[in-house]
Amino acid sequence: MRLLNIGEQAPKHAHSTVNNLLLKGASGMNKRQLMAARGGYNGIDNLTSIELVRYQALEDMAIAMIKLGMTYQEIKAMVFRPQQGG
Repeated sequence: MRLLNIGEQAPKHAHSTVNNLLLKGASGMNKRQLMAARGGYNGIDNLTSIELVRYQALEDMAIAMIKLGMTYQEIKAMVFRPQQGG
């Protein structure tokens, strides 16, 4: 996952927090829930192909927002915003 380098000033568990946010945005479940429901070694391995495409799009968005200095709450709001268009 590319979010490993989100900054030295980031909170201790920032990577796993953002990862869970993106998993929930893509699938409706966090890592623990995905592993309980679908098995596997990590949350990303348990995503369907459609969910993986969504996860990757959300990851790209989150990386851009982190680079712009946006907060976790701002990223979270964008991850869960209603989708527009088709």
